[in-house]
Amino acid sequence: EQNIIANLSIYPNPTTENFTLNLQSKEAQSITCELISLTGDVLYSKNEDIKEGENTITLPTIGIAKGNYLVRITSGGVYSTFSVVLN
Repeated sequence: EQNIIANLSIYPNPTTENFTLNLQSKEAQSITCELISLTGDVLYSKNEDIKEGENTITLPTIGIAKGNYLVRITSGGVYSTFSVVLN
């Protein structure tokens, strides 16, 4: 499978509140955004229909303890994982 997501950034990182994902998509598609603990527990999961071009998605962190986490974006069976810090 070819990854059709490009130029993904997550900010602010580190954060004390929500993370914002900014990404470019080569076509309209459905993706899954997950916030995962370093032990592999999925703390938040959201399916999102995105459009071709620039997209912005917010990942809430309410009720999640301070620490290091992973954000995983899955698109068409291909995934990208990014490290994030919640202060």
